[in-house]
Amino acid sequence: MSAGCGKAAPLSVASQQTVMIDSAVRSYLLVPPTPYDGNTPYPVVFAYHGSGGSGANFRAGVSFEAAADNQAIFVYPDGAGGIWDLKNNGSDAKLFDSIMSSLTANWCVDSGAVFAIGFSYGGWAATQMARARPAAMRAVVSIEGGGPQGASNSDPAVAAMIIHGTNDTAEPLTAGQNSRDHFLQINGCGSTSSATSPAPCVAYAGCQPKKPVVWCQHEGGHEIPAFTASAIWSFFSGVR
Repeated sequence: MSAGCGKAAPLSVASQQTVMIDSAVRSYLLVPPTPYDGNTPYPVVFAYHGSGGSGANFRAGVSFEAAADNQAIFVYPDGAGGIWDLKNNGSDAKLFDSIMSSLTANWCVDSGAVFAIGFSYGGWAATQMARARPAAMRAVVSIEGGGPQGASNSDPAVAAMIIHGTNDTAEPLTAGQNSRDHFLQINGCGSTSSATSPAPCVAYAGCQPKKPVVWCQHEGGHEIPAFTASAIWSFFSGVR
């Protein structure tokens, strides 16, 4: 339980927040659960938009919160100029640190259940957080993305779900496959997999405890398939 447990909610509806990072004003949309219980530690979900987007627009086009059913605090950061800094100690890693510091001080947060989701270039941002902040990040999900940049076999293990379309022409299937193979390596997984819910996802055998790797290759293109929201929340729930 974080230091913010026992306190009243600082806000009751989705609200745009700002913070200074490297002398620049950065923003993010904070969405609290409704109702909020100040004595219940909530997971935190960071959701990273695609290139050129914004947190608010990303939120409007996805159903992640509905699947979570008010059981998590959601954060939708805005990329600087609509893009993400993929350096391990770059501005977006610092933005994550600042947001988490504020959340743990003011909200009841389960600091062992911090997750990241990203679509397209946001998928790269999500996998980068696994590399940049592995001690803080419980699991990541990349949807039609790739990464992490500078991936190394010595990176710490982090649970990962990779969702990618066979017919994605904006971000090739190989980008998702490379992400999958990176997490298979660092999480100590084997090469065999078995079907897991929902189809078409598979889970790999032999991974470290609570460090699963799930691969969901669908027949679509550069999109968020219909099964995604429920699959992600089930995945996050399974690694808590």
